[in-house]
Formats: sequence, structure tokens, C-alpha cells
Amino acid sequence: MKKTLIQTSLLTVLGAAVMLPVNVQAFGLDSITSKVTGSDSGVQESGATVDVDTLVNQQKDLMGRFSASMNNMLLAQAKTLEATGYKDEADRATAAAQSYSSGNVISDDAVKRDTELTSKNQALIESSLANSGDLSAEARSTLLSAVPHYAVGMYEGTKLPDAFKDWTDLAQGGVSSLSSNPMKARKLTGGLSEVTDVVSNLPALLSAWTGTSRSFMAYARNNQIDVSDIQDKLGDL
Repeated sequence: MKKTLIQTSLLTVLGAAVMLPVNVQAFGLDSITSKVTGSDSGVQESGATVDVDTLVNQQKDLMGRFSASMNNMLLAQAKTLEATGYKDEADRATAAAQSYSSGNVISDDAVKRDTELTSKNQALIESSLANSGDLSAEARSTLLSAVPHYAVGMYEGTKLPDAFKDWTDLAQGGVSSLSSNPMKARKLTGGLSEVTDVVSNLPALLSAWTGTSRSFMAYARNNQIDVSDIQDKLGDL
């Protein structure tokens, strides 16, 4: 089944808005699927060829990178929520993060659920940090422990849209080789639904990740919490 058009804009590494509509169809996923399965004879073949095994390995790498970003950003949010007194919410975020710790992408429903959770966490974090008074030494330590998770999650996460686009462009360009190797091509199409699920949710995730990181860094700077690891990787959010 085709995904609906996603209108939300992506955010760049520096947190500046760029109006790039994310359309799963524009990524070529439907065309790749239909060509390999033979369900759309109207797809034009190009002369380019690709190694299907290489595409499958790259696809697995992309899923692993997404899982790592999701895991780190949920942990970053969990530690921030814990430091500001939201233990139950922090526990939920930590539990969700564990689903991605193995590097495996889970179901579409779970990705959507965790995307919504991430957005809710963002709103709560922005509000709690804006209204936080002096933190205890323990709370400051917990916030400090969130820094590497923000750094790793955002550094990798903001690269994902281009990485997924490059991958689907390569697969689309080599569609003739996919049709000539149907057995290998099945290995590729078996994971296309995961790619589609991730691409569909990336705009909302990146918006929440960037918003959370901005709030965290602003609060940290005002409270003498070292965020140099994030700044070194991302510049000024």
C-alpha cells in the first residue's frame, strides 16, 4: 500500500528550517517495489546496474543508523525528563529506547507510536526546562549524562534524509538489474516497507529531536553545564 504525502519540512544539522517536502513516492520506493515484483509494467528501466547484495547491505546499515539515532535521542529525552522531575515519562522514554538498542527497526505501528512519544517528550522538555529553577547536584549530573546521547543522536539523525534519498536513487537507477535478478531482488523488497516507515516518520522525528536539543543546549549554557560535545558535532542549534 502506498504511503500518503508527508508535508512536514525537514530540519538541517544546524537546526535551520529548509522547506523540503518529504514524499515517499518521490523517494522512488513504490517504483522499486513494483518493478521488482512486476506489478507495474510502465516503469522505465535505465541502463544502470547495481549489485543487489550491496543495496541490501546498505539498506541494513541505514536501518541500523536510524535505530541508533532513535535509541540515543529517546535516552537523551529520558535523562532530561528525569532531571526535571518527570520520572514516569522518563521511564517510558527509556523503555522505548530499548526497542532500538539492538539495531533492529521494529513495526510501522511502533515507529509511529515512538514518533508521537518523542514529540510529546519534546513539548514537555521545552516547558519543564523553561520553568526550571536551580537544579540539585544529582539533577545536574543526570543532565550532563544526556549530553553524549544528544551529540550522537543528532549528529547521525540529521544525516538520515540525505542518506535514504541517496540509497533510493541508487536503487531506482539500477532498476534494470533488479528485474534481471528476481531472487536477489526479493531480499531487497523484503525490507522496503521498513524504509518507507522510517522515511514517513523522519520529518516529525527531526523536528522533535532538534527542538529538544535546542531547549537542552540553551538551558545547559545558562546553567554552566558543559555541552561542548554537542557543539563540536553540530555547531549552534
